[in-house]
Amino acid sequence: MNNKITVSIIIPVYNAVSYIHKCLSSLLNQSIKNYEIICVNDASTDETLSVLGDYARRYSNIVVINHQKNKRQGGARNTGIRAAKGLYIGFVDSDDWVEESMYKELYEEAVKYDLDIVDTDYDIINAKGEVLNKCHIFTNDIHNEVVECNRRRLMTMGGSVWGKIYKRTFLLKNNLYFPENLFYEDNCFVPLVYAQMKSYSYIRQCNYHYFVNTDSTTKKKNSSYLYDRFEIANLLKLRFKELNLEKIYKEELDFLLILNGFSGTVNASITTYTYINYDILQRCKEFVKKEVPNYCNNRWYKCKYSFLERILFYLFQINIKLYVVGFKLAQKIKHTI
Repeated sequence: MNNKITVSIIIPVYNAVSYIHKCLSSLLNQSIKNYEIICVNDASTDETLSVLGDYARRYSNIVVINHQKNKRQGGARNTGIRAAKGLYIGFVDSDDWVEESMYKELYEEAVKYDLDIVDTDYDIINAKGEVLNKCHIFTNDIHNEVVECNRRRLMTMGGSVWGKIYKRTFLLKNNLYFPENLFYEDNCFVPLVYAQMKSYSYIRQCNYHYFVNTDSTTKKKNSSYLYDRFEIANLLKLRFKELNLEKIYKEELDFLLILNGFSGTVNASITTYTYINYDILQRCKEFVKKEVPNYCNNRWYKCKYSFLERILFYLFQINIKLYVVGFKLAQKIKHTI
């Protein structure tokens, strides 16, 4: 009998009592054999650790690791990577859930071709159970193929670490770990993974369900987390330079700097927080001017940003407050159509 661990599923967990049951239920019902679930409690202040302990006592394939100090999701995932015994590694967020056959399908594809990565699709679901978006990466399945144009496209999609499995030795060999003690760590990890992979498959099927709480009417008060986006962008640029990939993937890296240093940061500052932090917006303006002065010529910027978005971006470079007015007006029109 072969008792080797097939997949190590890593869950960073922080104050997740309200969601963790649904997440673990979907993972415990996986059709794959000989897999482990590594729950890294990242210094939760609620009853999360107690709940995880109860699960670990009932299910022998659940491993619980406790952080005394919070390291955020990146640190928790790194702890999971170091503890993992599986041939492949997958990541799941504690408020998400997956289809019963997901890891079996991805693992069988992975071992068939000895792949570095297997990707699959996901949808975005709110608290009412409504599907807000179905996200398809490509139009057809891809089996054991790394086409350079596909690699470059994947690199510009930003960071979603879940919905995939990674060969453990591939991560270790390439020293692929997450930035710790920072938010938005996926945005650094995922492009580096795609840049260095040697083999890849994609299964066009919605296997992962990403939860977003759109029902909450309470906006966040502390926008200081957004400063982490600049740190992540700088780390990404540094890592590409260290790997001698900075020039090879200049267009893709520049676009990622735009995403981290402008799009996600500015839009979140306006829509997510109780007040607009104009210091962050000014920092965004300076960041883009310094790092991507010729952004308007970037091929990915031109094909991924709509005409209206490009107009607003140009307006942002001229006058930030006018941009805010224009952005809010565009959002209002969008939601009335």
